[in-house]
Amino acid sequence: MATTVKTVMDKVARRCSTVAPTTWIGATTDSHLELLDFLDDTLEEVRKRRDWEEPIGADAVITGPGTVVDDHSQHDLPANWYRINRDALAVYERTTTRRRGLPITTSGKWTALKSVGTAGAYRYFRTIGSPGARKIIFFRPLGANDSITIAYMTDYWNATSGGTLQSTWQNDSDIMLFDPRMIELGIRWRWLQQKGLPYDDILAEFNAYVVREGNDDRVIRKVVIGESGDEFRAPWDVPVPDFIPPSS
Repeated sequence: MATTVKTVMDKVARRCSTVAPTTWIGATTDSHLELLDFLDDTLEEVRKRRDWEEPIGADAVITGPGTVVDDHSQHDLPANWYRINRDALAVYERTTTRRRGLPITTSGKWTALKSVGTAGAYRYFRTIGSPGARKIIFFRPLGANDSITIAYMTDYWNATSGGTLQSTWQNDSDIMLFDPRMIELGIRWRWLQQKGLPYDDILAEFNAYVVREGNDDRVIRKVVIGESGDEFRAPWDVPVPDFIPPSS
């Protein structure tokens, strides 16, 4: 059953010895603003700690050629971009080989890469820009017929009663996309810490919720065959050569 953001915040208020306002939208009382700040802090933390599936997570398809600058191509990222997923296959080419992109994490490495070049088959990437104006750049540049899929985290965390995804809370009827209990615990331990009260047990429960909900969301399971400890291999675990010669 869907839970509104207002329901979550009303419960938090009761647990934090605060009288909930008639509406949280536009609240001005210091105690209410404090809880709303803790809501923002909690949302920021859970988005950073885990890769979540749809509708919070999403895929974007980047197509060439983009804007070519100094031997690399630049491409705009979606307006709802928050961060790239941390999977090894978060960026991959839309070809039969589905070759993954390799991230470059520092400006120094990117400069060295452009100076030295690469004779390998892999394409390198990094993200640049400020929030709301993020771009992704590729070396080698994408050609006119090239396309790449990117798995990323959106900034969505609630939705209207009609199902429209949102990054801001606009109406009392808006629905929480994250697990309500996890968000409640995240707000409560921050409130207890702010008041100088014991909060270790609530923080521990919150951390456990983040791990469990993250695993359940992504269906992380280990499949064991008999007692050998072997696991099923996913299709992307099996290397596929770029060229398979025809049989004679």
